[in-house]
Amino acid sequence: MGGSRIPDSGGPANGILVHPHCHDRIESNREVALENGWLVSQSNNPIDIPLLRRGKWVFLSESGHVVPLEEFPLNQYNRTVQEESSEKAF
Repeated sequence: MGGSRIPDSGGPANGILVHPHCHDRIESNREVALENGWLVSQSNNPIDIPLLRRGKWVFLSESGHVVPLEEFPLNQYNRTVQEESSEKAF
């Protein structure tokens, strides 16, 4: 296994628990996983990256809480996600 010296790598905002089969799918489809927040590039702070969870966009906080997108202070990432979500008709 690899490691990182970046402090955010081991924090609660950078971890989700997934079934081993789901983990394999995430690793096999990295582009989709990055788009959905299931993987976070080392150049990004995981607290700033929205995550698609159970069909809704959320953020993972430094304290380990799941925060709905609407309750998170706007930044460049969730502003874009909110704009894209409002354009889609379900």
